[in-house]
Amino acid sequence: MDDEIRDARTDMTVTIQNLTLPQAAALKAMFDRMEQLGGLGGSRWVQFFADGDGNFHPHPTYQFSSHGELVKEWSEGECAWSDEADAFSVDFDTIAWKRHHG
Repeated sequence: MDDEIRDARTDMTVTIQNLTLPQAAALKAMFDRMEQLGGLGGSRWVQFFADGDGNFHPHPTYQFSSHGELVKEWSEGECAWSDEADAFSVDFDTIAWKRHHG
């Protein structure tokens, strides 16, 4: 994969409709923690519990400043469900390494 494409940058705007105030606060806390870990150079899992049988029924929309189709293509099939952990895991390093090494 061409390094120029793999290392390209984009801005991503996410709008999530239909959140309760506690759900919005939990998502904000998750994004704040992601930012904090990035600033510290820390690598940790950040989790969010999605209670779909409760009142958590978000409707997200995404907008990218560039490379939107590439982001969509890369995100499909690059994440993993773990039966053992009962979790859906997303790791951007996994996507980057798969794309770098073909």
